[in-house]
Amino acid sequence: MNTSKQINIMVALMFITLLAFGIYYVWDDTRASDAEERQLEETAARGAHLFALNCRVCHGREGRGALEDPAFPGAPLNLDANRPTDSGELAALQKRFTETIRCGRVGTIMPPWGLDEGGSLNEEQIRQLAVFITTNAGDAWEKAIEEGERLDAQFELPPAPNPADEAFINKTACGQVFRGAAATPTPTAPGEAPTPPPGSEVTYEVEMGDNFFRPNNLVAAVGQKVIINLHNGGQAIHNMRQAGSDNQYNSGDDAVSDPDAVPAGATATLEITIDQAGAFNFRCDFHPVDMTGTLTVVQ
Repeated sequence: MNTSKQINIMVALMFITLLAFGIYYVWDDTRASDAEERQLEETAARGAHLFALNCRVCHGREGRGALEDPAFPGAPLNLDANRPTDSGELAALQKRFTETIRCGRVGTIMPPWGLDEGGSLNEEQIRQLAVFITTNAGDAWEKAIEEGERLDAQFELPPAPNPADEAFINKTACGQVFRGAAATPTPTAPGEAPTPPPGSEVTYEVEMGDNFFRPNNLVAAVGQKVIINLHNGGQAIHNMRQAGSDNQYNSGDDAVSDPDAVPAGATATLEITIDQAGAFNFRCDFHPVDMTGTLTVVQ
């Protein structure tokens, strides 16, 4: 065999070798990506099982809390707002959920679930729940609902604890300090009716925290347009729902903040005009027991 043929064969072998390596690396990246996706789905599925076993009593069978049924006092979890696509936002949200599950929320009925805080879940189980809530990988919420239905067939779901019952209140965990709701303002003189600001409209700046409105007692005149600028200074998702003239929620005349799910650090606006005197309630749909207030409308 002459030298020219040897060189051609060597070049061909080198090309085939490089091509094989290229195919392998492409295949290996795809295989790694598929394995990572499968692992994420398995983690979320385990979290779905844990949710069905431990969380449905307060957060609802579908994970939507009071949005699903007012009887469920837990915060809605099955929300698009809890599944960010940005990796930085996702990591921050998973960290918040991890700490909330581990420590609970002092001053509310959310108990600590971490083993180190007297709960029943280890670190890996808490991570599985956080991944489940924030990704819904492999349609994990559907799996949680199906698992809940299977459990419902075996025993009746017990009623949620009463948020007003002191026995269920988480009073201390992880060094948290419950700051409570802002104090409700009182008239300047005993028995004096509140006085609304003058003009055809009134604007309030309201801070939303975990879990309170500040201020939580607003005043307007009959027919006066009320504009409420909201800022979420807490860590959890919040919103504001103002009852209308019938002072009932979800009855068709409510006003809801825009947007209706306000993440930490974000702002929202609510506008409403009520044409009759009275005291009209508002609340956070995500924390309907803890976060409440009153719009007093006077002649």
